[in-house]
Parts: sequence; structure tokens; C-alpha cells
Amino acid sequence: MVSKLPPMEEGPPLAVVPEWGPVREAGLEEAARAPLLYVVRRTAAMCDLEQRLQLAMVATVGGSRPVVSGEQVLAALRWRGVPEGAVSVHSFGPEDFLVVFGSRELRDHVAAMPAVLVAGAPLSFRPWNRQAQAQMVSMRSKVFLVLEGLPPHAWDTGVVEDLLGKSCAIDAVAPETKDRSDMSLFKLTAWTSDVDAIPVARKLAVPEPVAAGGARAAQVGSAAAVVRAGGA
Repeated sequence: MVSKLPPMEEGPPLAVVPEWGPVREAGLEEAARAPLLYVVRRTAAMCDLEQRLQLAMVATVGGSRPVVSGEQVLAALRWRGVPEGAVSVHSFGPEDFLVVFGSRELRDHVAAMPAVLVAGAPLSFRPWNRQAQAQMVSMRSKVFLVLEGLPPHAWDTGVVEDLLGKSCAIDAVAPETKDRSDMSLFKLTAWTSDVDAIPVARKLAVPEPVAAGGARAAQVGSAAAVVRAGGA
């Protein structure tokens, strides 16, 4: 039984290292100016995690909400009959913990239990739901997009998803674009909830391979996304 979530995979080293500034909270005015929708690609790693999380539950500390550690949650679960190594506990929010079980039987066993007492406070469990804390949005407009100026070594759907990601979800890539027989324009169709949110131009920076000695550089170019046609 494997209950522990795998660590994130590291991608290839970037030639441009971001400079991380101090963490700050956005004010209400800034939050109001933020995009209403940011579409991210559905990756293989995301699908794998969703599959693993079908055996997960979220746990919330109740009562006076004392400080509870993951080790205390594990100890309480062992006392309730969950074998050591068959469950992993992860700090989580807005609930307190994400608890991943190694089998459906163990998850159902905990789901059927009354609240577990930890540090004198009840710890309640409920199934993890990928739609929790989410709001469903309908992308009703299908548009035809053409990207100009995309360099051939960046001729990849993933790159285009990064360029357009906050505004739409790619539906299909034109056959001549997909097989690279025509690399003059990157043609695709996409779904969006707001046509006006699709950017008309992007500054594209392609990291160079890390050179010997640690020199870092990036090729900077531009790519334009033009809405040529659309329909509901």
C-alpha cells in the first residue's frame, strides 16, 4: 500500500534564475484587478495526483483548535487501527490536514468513525474533493487563434499554453501546425469565457542552456496572438 504522495519532479535547470522578492499579501484593490480566470494545463502529473487523492480525506481540528502536529494525527489514527506506513499526513489549508490512505478500505474505515480526539480536540474527516473551494466557470466561446513570430525551437503546444494560459483552454491544433509542415503561423482553436482577455502580444523569453561556468542568458523575442474568427 502506497499512501505517500510523490515529491514534485524537478524540470531542467533554467538559464534565467528568477529573483524572489519578499512575500506580501495583495490588497483588496489589487485583488480586484487580478484576472478572473487563469487556465492551467492539465498535466500527466496532475492526473496522477488526482488518482492518488481519490483515497484522501481532509481533516479539521475543532473545539478550541489547539495546535496539532501531523505526528499527533498519525498517532491517533494508529490508535484507531490504521497501520503505520499505510497513511500519510500533510499540512493543508484551508482545512488543517490532508490525509492520504493506502487503500479504499482504510479510508472508508476512518470515514465511518466518529471524530478522533487529538490534544483534547475533535478531529473530523471528510473526503477530499477536487472541486472544493472552486467555482465552476463555463467557457462558452470558441475562437480561432494564430500566433506569429514563434521561434521553431519553441514550436510546442506547451509553450503556447504558457503564452495563452490565463485566458483560454486549447481545444485543437491545426494539422499543418501539429505536423510542422507549415511553421509560418501557429494555428489553433481554443475555448474561453472572455475573448477580450486573450492577449494580443507576448514577450517570449526562451532560456538558453546553462553554459559551462554557470553563465546565464535568455533569448528574448515576441509572439503575437491574433483572434481571426470566433463563434459561440
